[in-house]
Amino acid sequence: MQCTKNRLLLAALVFWIVGPTLAGGANAQDFTKKAVRIISTGPGGSSDTLARLLAEELRKVWANPVIVENKSGVGGIVSTVAVEKAAPDGHTLLINTSAFIVSAVTSRVPPYDPIGGFEPVALLGKGPMLLVARPNLAEDTLPKLLAAARQKPATLTYGSTGLGGITHLSAELLFEDAKVQLTHIPFKNGSQAVQGLAGDQIDTYLGSISASLPLLRAGRIKALAVTSLERSRFAPDIPTAVEGGLPNFSLELWWGIFAPAHTPQPIVDEINRQINKILAKPEFREHLAKEGLEATPVSSEQFGKFLRAEDARWKKAVNQSGFEKQ
Repeated sequence: MQCTKNRLLLAALVFWIVGPTLAGGANAQDFTKKAVRIISTGPGGSSDTLARLLAEELRKVWANPVIVENKSGVGGIVSTVAVEKAAPDGHTLLINTSAFIVSAVTSRVPPYDPIGGFEPVALLGKGPMLLVARPNLAEDTLPKLLAAARQKPATLTYGSTGLGGITHLSAELLFEDAKVQLTHIPFKNGSQAVQGLAGDQIDTYLGSISASLPLLRAGRIKALAVTSLERSRFAPDIPTAVEGGLPNFSLELWWGIFAPAHTPQPIVDEINRQINKILAKPEFREHLAKEGLEATPVSSEQFGKFLRAEDARWKKAVNQSGFEKQ
């Protein structure tokens, strides 16, 4: 009798320890029985492109559809808020960029909570920004640009994708580090800013490599520096800001996948595992390379730590720049 009781107690103990894990595993599998939506910040951009490539790969693994849905508006805020309010069951995901943090920290009343309102699922890739100049600008290197800016403060101009956006604040970070002042000229989007640069409407622009590379290769604009610590494999002939006289300056754009807060961890882990498998595929890495990104497979926990560091960095950048929150 005592032996039987001991076996029952042992069985109960094993179930108490292992049971939740088994249940979590079942939940992680069950969530794929319904369609999964990846919400993008708008059609035609890098986020939309990467979301569709990711969905195509995930459909090969999960039995039911993986759908990309665009929700444009207010610089990606509409799509982000929609996912924050969605059911935390793994069926609604968000693809977003570094702007995910920037849009929140530049708002007087943040439209969403980038840290508490989401579960960080997977970091897709990171890549440097590229400082480019109009074709006829005499200052054709970063040291020359900074020297001219010191001699004549606020005379030179830089474009951005809008007041308080990531290209605006990134340029402010760079020029603050260099202790120079340039005049800000906002545009509606990156394409307009780069075209404005090619048309001599502005002197410089700091944006993604993918946005500037076509005009750079066509000789319609010229490159001054990349913002990574080391030269980018996507533009190996372009010096870094470090080489240009800013020894401590480094800045990278990134893309990631998010789920609503309180999505069960087994589901988050399952999505992370499948995405990291996709990131290991050479063909997907090539797609990332076209956007100027290096694949960056990490755990959801590591991604969360990275996000908290980004949140602190951009809050500091806003305070240093003197930007008035909108």
